[in-house]
Amino acid sequence: MEVEQMTRSLKEYQVFTETMIEMYRERMKELVMSDDTPDYMRDMYIESPNYLEADNLLRMLKTYHWLSLTDKQKKDKLDDQLEDYFYVYSDEYSDDYSDERSDYTDETRSSADYDLNDSDGSVVDNKDESRVSR
Repeated sequence: MEVEQMTRSLKEYQVFTETMIEMYRERMKELVMSDDTPDYMRDMYIESPNYLEADNLLRMLKTYHWLSLTDKQKKDKLDDQLEDYFYVYSDEYSDDYSDERSDYTDETRSSADYDLNDSDGSVVDNKDESRVSR
């Protein structure tokens, strides 16, 4: 009895899998071929591995879910992901001195504060007339 039940379940799974793949490919084809699809979206569907090249049911299901979201929901999700990315990025690259003041914060200098000495190629600080580099 168990073997028959497993065989039936396997057949149901095969039918489900084949149907899902067929429906998915048909929907992707519709999106790519539709005159209502803007060119940039058509290019994205063609080039993205998440659309035409989806190779497993989970990826297909996630893509279906994404396509079912409104533009606002998509934007909110992407904004959240960007915030998370930059939050992690800023934590990874912060240093131990980020709270300390720089020696250069009290005074803003511009290139007008310096002159190039043509005779020897050195840079002279116009403020105190000292040689900065040679």
